[in-house]
Amino acid sequence: MDHLRRDLRHALRSLARSRGFTTVVLVILALGTGVNAAIFSVVHHVLLEPLPFAAPDRLVTLWLHNPLQGFEKDITSYPNFRDWREQGKSFSHMVAVTGANVTLAGSGAGAGEAGMGPEEVRGARVSEGFFAMLGVPPEKGRGFRDEENEPGRHQVVVLSHGLWSRRFAADPAIVGKEIRVSGRPHAVVGVMPPGVRFPDDAQLWLPLAFTPEREGLREARSSLWLPVYGRLAPGVALAEAQAEMSAVARRLAQAYPDDNEQMGIQLEPLQQTLVGDLERPLLVLLGAVGLVLLIACANVANLLLTRGAARGRELAVRAALGARSGSLARQVLAESVLLGAGGGLLGLLAAALGVRGLLALTPEELPRMEGIGIDWAVLGFALGIAIATGLLFGLPSALHAAGVDPGRALQEGGRGLAGGGRLARLRQVFVAAQLALALVLLAGAGLLVRSFLELRSVDAGFEPQGVLSFRLTLPGQSYDSDERIRGFYGELLGSLEALPGVRSAGAISDFVLAELPQSAPISIPSRPDLADVDPFPVAYDAVTPAFFEAAGMKILGGRVLSETDRPDGNPVAVVNQAFARRYYRGEDVVGRRFIFGTPQGEAPSWITIVGVAADARRSGLDKDVRPSVFLPHTQFSASRMTVLVRTAGDPLALVEPARRAVTALDADQPITEVRTLEQAFARTDARRRFVTILLGVFSALAVLLAAVGIYGVMAYVVGQRTREIGIRMAVGARRREVVGWVLGQGMKVAGVGIAIGLIGALAATRLLGGLLFGIAPADPVTFLLVAAVLAAVALAANLLPARRASRVEPMSVLREE
Repeated sequence: MDHLRRDLRHALRSLARSRGFTTVVLVILALGTGVNAAIFSVVHHVLLEPLPFAAPDRLVTLWLHNPLQGFEKDITSYPNFRDWREQGKSFSHMVAVTGANVTLAGSGAGAGEAGMGPEEVRGARVSEGFFAMLGVPPEKGRGFRDEENEPGRHQVVVLSHGLWSRRFAADPAIVGKEIRVSGRPHAVVGVMPPGVRFPDDAQLWLPLAFTPEREGLREARSSLWLPVYGRLAPGVALAEAQAEMSAVARRLAQAYPDDNEQMGIQLEPLQQTLVGDLERPLLVLLGAVGLVLLIACANVANLLLTRGAARGRELAVRAALGARSGSLARQVLAESVLLGAGGGLLGLLAAALGVRGLLALTPEELPRMEGIGIDWAVLGFALGIAIATGLLFGLPSALHAAGVDPGRALQEGGRGLAGGGRLARLRQVFVAAQLALALVLLAGAGLLVRSFLELRSVDAGFEPQGVLSFRLTLPGQSYDSDERIRGFYGELLGSLEALPGVRSAGAISDFVLAELPQSAPISIPSRPDLADVDPFPVAYDAVTPAFFEAAGMKILGGRVLSETDRPDGNPVAVVNQAFARRYYRGEDVVGRRFIFGTPQGEAPSWITIVGVAADARRSGLDKDVRPSVFLPHTQFSASRMTVLVRTAGDPLALVEPARRAVTALDADQPITEVRTLEQAFARTDARRRFVTILLGVFSALAVLLAAVGIYGVMAYVVGQRTREIGIRMAVGARRREVVGWVLGQGMKVAGVGIAIGLIGALAATRLLGGLLFGIAPADPVTFLLVAAVLAAVALAANLLPARRASRVEPMSVLREE
């Protein structure tokens, strides 16, 4: 221990004397550890940290495997859920959950809400046993009783801790009070602990009661609308539960062949469900910052070797005075560990800033992003990698110090030691490694950038520029008839179109299509077997007449929907080109008829196609266009709509006028998701953009560090070989030849590093396959471009030492000799 303290004190004094060297090393390590700690904080919180529930590894999602309609993982119907729960003995709890965006009124709401405006919050309707399944009791009050899932007793609500604190000022007496949810009075029966916001960041929970508007879904086995979750019974493994539920699926397929033929049940750990397809991008980013750290460490190793070589005479003197080789090696390692610890501490500061930047760039829909920060796990990770890298890359310098030959070093004045061929080759290896790693990163970033540009060149099929978008959800209590719903939207759109600068205003039930949009199979009179040969569901939306103009979607045939499509008239629809191609092989479809589901009775309500709209990539530019149907809002009313307002100027300037127009019709009606249509659509490729930006930043940092490494090595080589260069010039070498010689030395190393990097990039970029669009992971154009860029950077980094070498004065060198 005394030796350790003495070594650390000596190391501190030595580093303090070399302030420039110490500063450079600390900055490089801080950058390397900082970006690693920042990304690790996200990976740890999203992928590794357990869910805030009891025994979260026992929680699973139960998906309907629906190959006939093209869904590997689909939601299910209530009758299916009921049978799953009754026959699934492998679960202690199984519950059905559905999203429920509700309105909290702002006037006369009571329970501490006085003075707050109307607000739409994300909620969930849950079946019996939901809170018991999570294994987290309410912090205040209780969960739902079984009988509260029956109509007439269902007007109760449980609040999240965040909503209770924010909207109700953490009222300690909230339990038992009454609040208005979507216009109806509900008694607050409980408040959940902090962190419980499942599913989909729910802020409140309501019972899943079959009220009159949902009664038709109780026995509708073909209506797929319910996500299902469960908790495995004690002692039951996931594989056992999967085997049992597969048997249940086979029994249901035999019992209900019309609705359950070829349907399966697929179990998935809940954590995996919540993370979704985010795991690969995060692991790619973690690998990228790992490469940045390796480049930083190679840089530090080079600096330590250079410092060790420059201290050759000092080490030789100490060895001649009796210092043992182990003592010299221990001293050098002590300096490395101190540098690593200091770089780790500075890296934590950089990580704290980096996490803020990450959260600012993070797409809204990424799961589990709240609460990310520098915790004890991140602290331990940052300091651990900093000290480990200090030890690892201080090892070559320590071995070099241990092998000092005092006689030779003192005889040559330290010169031979400093310029030893073994150390020179080792430094070149580190530089080549830096370039190879930088090229792997640069290739990945280049592929993503080119992919992003390819994506941007795709025709979206609509014009998002200059359009304001916002959501409205009319509460059923106040808008209990189709006539009232149509009246509200008709008046609102008329008011919006009267605003200065507004060109058109329309509405659609869902503009940006989700992965599982509102959809259903169709039947066509001329193809009675269609449901058997093509049960693929068709997306459908209710739209107002001016929607196509507001969205900038072209009508290629027939007509648009209009106010003349009366509720009591013949049902009509506009379909997209994908619909016409799939069901009519591109023929003229205007005047053709179809119906959702199977025709019932002698005179089914066939829907007549009156127009064909251009295909619009509403699910994202990288997604195939789904067959879609646009139904007139006058005939198929929807209370939840996205309003689009096309303007002649800045669409965000209309936010307040639009809000006032809504308030003038209903003071308790909030508007949500207020953004431009460009911003709303940009969310479809937000994850790809997030990874592209970060990988671009990391690759730029890697190239900068590699350039610094090349410059440092070549500057050192020139400094050590000044005598040789001076003699060459004295015997007739030209300055141009000296520059060429130095550049040749440096570019040889760069060439080796680039060649190795290209081989590594060919293997590593395969991991990006799922993130690319329009190009292959081994795209030759990208690889040639990044190799050329890195060669140009290497050339620039070598040029400065080469020019310095060409300015050596031969006579000055000879006089020193």
